[in-house]
Amino acid sequence: MTLSFLAYGSVRLLAGTGSYAPYLLLLAATHIFMATGIYRLLAPRSRWFAIFAFALLLFLGSGYENQFWAFQVGFVLATGFGVWALVMADRQRPLATALLLTASAASSTIGVAFIPAAAAVIGRQRGLAWLALPVLAFGAWYAAFGRATASVNRVFAPESMVLVPGYVLGSVHNALAVITGLGPVAAAVLLLSLLGGATIAFGRGWHPPGLLVGALVGMVAFFAVIGLGRAQLPIYPPRYVTTAAVFVLAGVGSLLPLRIPPSARRFALAAALMVGFVAITSNALAMREGARVQLALTQTELRCEP
Repeated sequence: MTLSFLAYGSVRLLAGTGSYAPYLLLLAATHIFMATGIYRLLAPRSRWFAIFAFALLLFLGSGYENQFWAFQVGFVLATGFGVWALVMADRQRPLATALLLTASAASSTIGVAFIPAAAAVIGRQRGLAWLALPVLAFGAWYAAFGRATASVNRVFAPESMVLVPGYVLGSVHNALAVITGLGPVAAAVLLLSLLGGATIAFGRGWHPPGLLVGALVGMVAFFAVIGLGRAQLPIYPPRYVTTAAVFVLAGVGSLLPLRIPPSARRFALAAALMVGFVAITSNALAMREGARVQLALTQTELRCEP
C-alpha cells in the first residue's frame, strides 16, 4: 500500500540494496511505534499491564515474520497506526482517529479492520461521522486499484466466503494459543471459558466497555479480511499474530482494574502472573528460533537474486 511503499522506497533510495540492515531498522522502528501505542492505550487503566503489553509486543516471537522480514513493514505500520487510532478513539478525538485510520488503511489492507474497532470505541453518533473519511479513502483506492487484484485472487468468490467464519474461529484459537504460550488445548479451554463467562455476564445485565467491544470486533474483522483471500488455506502464518496480539491485549486491558471478590484476588493474581510469565518466556524463546529461520530464508532469497 501507499505509505509502506513510500517508507520502503525511501530506505532503498538512501541506503541502496547492498545491506539488509537498514530495512530491518525500518521494521524495528515501526515495531516500537506500534508497541508504544499499546502502552499509551492501556496505561490509564493499568501502568503495570501496559508495560507488560509493551514488552510482549516487542518480544512477540510467535509473530517473528513481522520482526525479521522487512517486507512486513506494511503490516506493522498499519497495525501501529491502528493502535494509535484506538488511543485517539478512547480519548474521544474522532478527527485524529479518522486520520490515523486512513494512514493505517494506506499502509496495508488489514488497516480496514481497525475502522469498526475504533467505531465501537467512540460509540457517539456524531463522532462516528468522521470515520467516513477512511472508508471513502479506502473505497476510492479499491475502485481504482484493488478491485482488479481482488478479482484475480477471487477474494469474494462464494466458495471462499463460505469458509471465512471457520477461518476466523480457527485463527482466533491459534492466536490465543501462541500469544499466551498455553498451546492449542489450553487455549481452546480458555476461549470456551471466556465465551461462557461473557454469556453469563450478559445475562446478568453486564455492559462491556467500549474498548473490549472494539477489540473483539477488530479481531473478527481482521481475520475476516485475511480470510477473504486465505480461507481456503487452513494455515495460520506468524505474520498475522502481531495484529491479533494487539486486539487481545487491548481487550484484556479494557477490563482493568478487575473488580473481583477479595476471596478470589490471590487466585486471580497468581493465574495472571503465571500466564504472563509463560507468554513472555515462550515468545522470547520463539523469537530466537524465528530470527534464525527468517534470516536464513532471507539470505537464501538474496543469493537467488540475479
